[in-house]
Amino acid sequence: MAIQEKNRGNSSSILKPFIHKFETDNSKYIFDVNTGDILRVDEVVWEIIEDSYLSETEVIAKYAPHFTPCQITKAYQEISNMRAENESFLNDHPVVGMTYTREQIHHLHTSQRGQLCLEVTEKCNFACTYCERNVPIAGVVPVHGTKDMPWEIARAAIDDFLTHCGISEPGNEDDEPSQAYELSAAEKNMHIVDGIVHISFYGGEPLLNFPLIKKCCEYVREKTNGNKKLIFGITTNGYLLEGDIAEFMGAQKFSVTVSLDGPVSLHDQNRKTTQGAPTHHVVIENLRAFIRKYPAQLTSISAVVAPGTDPREAHRYFASAAWLPPMVGVRISLAAPPYPGYFEIPGVEEFPGNRAMFEDFKDRLIRGRVHLDIPGRESELIRKKFSGMFTPLHKRRGRIAVLRQMSKPYNPSGACVMGVGRAIVSVTGAYFPCEKVSKSKMYQIGSTATGMDEERVYNLLREFIECTRLECEQCWCLAFCSIGCHATVYDLDGFSVDTKRRACEETRDSLRRSLVEYCSILEQNPRTFDYLNSRGVPV
Repeated sequence: MAIQEKNRGNSSSILKPFIHKFETDNSKYIFDVNTGDILRVDEVVWEIIEDSYLSETEVIAKYAPHFTPCQITKAYQEISNMRAENESFLNDHPVVGMTYTREQIHHLHTSQRGQLCLEVTEKCNFACTYCERNVPIAGVVPVHGTKDMPWEIARAAIDDFLTHCGISEPGNEDDEPSQAYELSAAEKNMHIVDGIVHISFYGGEPLLNFPLIKKCCEYVREKTNGNKKLIFGITTNGYLLEGDIAEFMGAQKFSVTVSLDGPVSLHDQNRKTTQGAPTHHVVIENLRAFIRKYPAQLTSISAVVAPGTDPREAHRYFASAAWLPPMVGVRISLAAPPYPGYFEIPGVEEFPGNRAMFEDFKDRLIRGRVHLDIPGRESELIRKKFSGMFTPLHKRRGRIAVLRQMSKPYNPSGACVMGVGRAIVSVTGAYFPCEKVSKSKMYQIGSTATGMDEERVYNLLREFIECTRLECEQCWCLAFCSIGCHATVYDLDGFSVDTKRRACEETRDSLRRSLVEYCSILEQNPRTFDYLNSRGVPV
């Protein structure tokens, strides 16, 4: 592991263990960053642990007003023994830095691209209240535009993608994608899964430009000789998913995601047409007809719960939707305010029902009945919503192992190599990493005319990692960092170090709450999270 043995960036020369202290209502705990141990300790150990690199005499002198010398000595020796025998409470810190070379980025861009997303139109037939394109933000297009993507741009983007995606040659769909050299562990995480690549269509509402979608699909099938390892996908509001359009989607085996916010009372409150008409009845009618004919092609439902509404309504609706095939995934997310740098935090005031749902879920967890008391899809929805708070903690050994096995600089946030796993092409032919930043010129990483700008990708990734490198090396939750997406750390002027630091603090606060909840639950039932062990990941 590439580590530091001193607190780099710390103004104090006194060594301190790389830990985080927290407490529940009943106990005090220490999270050891280097080992992944969560240790319940007594009050004396909890108080003196941060000074445990001082001599015993110094620690006794410092804490004598609070504890007896015998108590301090006992605690100090316990810490020292654990450090010697188990390598607990060490001062080791990772070296954080750029993890990719220009050569590696070039290799990924030229042979490992995984998904092309075409913004076939800026137009939309809906005016959703929570859509970011309906709220003016400096530097970002404030409303849906009026442009359609020309065929010449779509064809150029497809040609570029097919040349660099690593898909097998036409007629040889069983071949493995070629590799120019041995991939690193980090690169393998970006590698095309099972050799399958995706071309998807985005908007606006993409079906408003269905003729271009059809032309693109026919061109791709002809160019790849119907290669089965290339999958088409679309995210649509479902309003036009009928007739010839639905037939084509089914025949081409599209992976279809439809936006549906739940019952009519929730959906029509926020998802009206541009003329202000309700849309739920049309979307439901189209969905039911599509499912009857092509049940395997509807892969997911995307639901958004807007502020002021109770998320339990959406959960109950989808849990009882008998018309929805069980294999269809349902993702229910909370609507973020229309500005960047916002995090979804369970229990925020705008979603009062969230806390009630969590308390009910926690009660079932403690009683060991999370699978028995919640039927079918509702069980899946509830677990998906809240298990994410606990799964990373319960399976933390795997994360810590990756951290300690690193032989080069570590990138805790896992920031993507833009344009590899996914790239979106705007109606004008500009390349962006994804739709979340597709209207910010700062994140343009090339065009269909000039190709992928690999130097721009390298510099954006390096800036993202290096700007908070010293803070990251001292951060106790770096193994759980989730700030890998540029969309979470830009403000009205583009990428912002201050916005990233605020996101970091929100991430730490969220993990602190999760640690407290996790240990509080285990205090009541040590077997609570056994159901997470079935996936075979070290815990």
